[in-house]
Amino acid sequence: MFVEKQLPIYTAGLLLLFNAASLQAQDSTATYYRPIVFKTNLSGPFSLLVEGQVAPRKSLQFSVQRINVDLFGFNKFFSFTPEFKFYLSKRTSTERRPRPSGFYVSPYLKYRHVYQISRGSTSGSRLSEVSYHLLGGGTIVGRQVIFRGGFALDAFLGGGYFPIAGGRQTYGRDDGNGPYREEIRPQDFQADIRVGICIGYAFKAGPPG
Repeated sequence: MFVEKQLPIYTAGLLLLFNAASLQAQDSTATYYRPIVFKTNLSGPFSLLVEGQVAPRKSLQFSVQRINVDLFGFNKFFSFTPEFKFYLSKRTSTERRPRPSGFYVSPYLKYRHVYQISRGSTSGSRLSEVSYHLLGGGTIVGRQVIFRGGFALDAFLGGGYFPIAGGRQTYGRDDGNGPYREEIRPQDFQADIRVGICIGYAFKAGPPG
């Protein structure tokens, strides 16, 4: 009688153990993918790049660059770049290894703000102030590799042009007598050359679909 009363308990315990083992096995064999990549560009100023896979062989990337330097004057640089990446290999996003990796072509848009102040070393010497706002775009080509552990390596090369530009360059004096000449020279900043070597990490997510 004691064994008969305890049999349902043993049976329930065995079922729970079997269910837990099955779930663990499914978890170990599940296909994980790495759709989001955080990176930084080693070949430029402080930058943060975030890439997200939106479809097989396609991803969106947003990057921000910013630098403030106060050395022999003051320099401030800021840019924001959204881009759409087309991966060329059909094996980039398969069911077994879905991740944004391989050779790609990426058209982009870019906003850039440049602000510079150069001061003379003696009293009454020339002061130069430059401020520009630029908007344009271009295309880059590159290759991204995402290793099994999630480490990401991205190298690219390309360029573009800023057809929309506005700004000013003002010359003055350190003694506070005010500017004595002002001119617009946006053509000096309208070419955009992009070269980068980025490292980062691709985060794991659950099975797609």
